[in-house]
Amino acid sequence: FTPIRLMIAGMKEVTRTWKITGGIVHAHKRFADAWLIMIGVGWARGAGGGLISNFEQLVRGIWKPETNELLKMSYPVKVSLIGAVLFTMQCNFYLPITKNNLMLLYTMFLVVTKVSFLVSMENQVMFPSPTRSPSNSYLSSFPWKGRTNKEMFKIPPWEENTFNTRMYH
Repeated sequence: FTPIRLMIAGMKEVTRTWKITGGIVHAHKRFADAWLIMIGVGWARGAGGGLISNFEQLVRGIWKPETNELLKMSYPVKVSLIGAVLFTMQCNFYLPITKNNLMLLYTMFLVVTKVSFLVSMENQVMFPSPTRSPSNSYLSSFPWKGRTNKEMFKIPPWEENTFNTRMYH
């Protein structure tokens, strides 16, 4: 049911804000001037398993670059990093705003972006485009899907002699 899903998604973002601030306050007690440690702890607490799983795979010896969250960051990892930087700057008095106001603004930003994302994805599922069949995925409507580079950048027959063909093949 959509309203319940939206409410739960909003509550998850409120919890993410509390986890980030809790991690930064915890790191600030031990390392008051170490910005990178504060950002790292807040980021790890906010992103959760999305960030920690990289280090766990590295320790176990099964790390693969294509599954690295740091190279292809998901939404929770990105917003947790932004929040960790903002709350670290506020904690070290480089951001002239109170902690309560920053938490309110950051939480509202997270809730609004997450709920708008869920609502827009819900509309795409409920009301598919008439040009696409429901069985096709969203990416199948792009013209390059299923084509190789040679097919996409093939020189038209009427222009074969005008270009250097080695450059395009």
